[in-house]
Amino acid sequence: MDNLSQTEEGRMAGLNQARMKSDLQKEDAGDFQSSRQERISNITAVFMVVMALLFDGVQAFLEWILIGFAVNWLINILAWLTFFIWFKFRDVSFMNLKRAAIFNGGFFLELIPLMAQLPLWTATIVTMIIMVKLEDKTGVKLASIVK
Repeated sequence: MDNLSQTEEGRMAGLNQARMKSDLQKEDAGDFQSSRQERISNITAVFMVVMALLFDGVQAFLEWILIGFAVNWLINILAWLTFFIWFKFRDVSFMNLKRAAIFNGGFFLELIPLMAQLPLWTATIVTMIIMVKLEDKTGVKLASIVK
């Protein structure tokens, strides 16, 4: 009878240890999930897209009234600086070749006359946001230069 109770106590102790180990692993996984937060929240993404739409709208309007040729390059520089700083504040690095090519490519395309009528800033910013959100969700860095 004594051996039976000792065996039962040993089994119960083993089960309790396994439960505690499982609970610790769940807590660790929860900490990992909470430490991996998004760099660009949905609200920030909406504000970025609205700002890009404003830049594109102003440029299209200025092109339409025929003074865009003289002024749009200044608006492009302002837009580039605005989004560069905004992305930097959100811990988005431009050392990724694809990200740098998309961001700077949008800027250079906007410098071409009559291209300012197209919503290139909006397309550029939406593409950047999608790339950053995919990286945050999957944890995979897309074609980075520095490994």
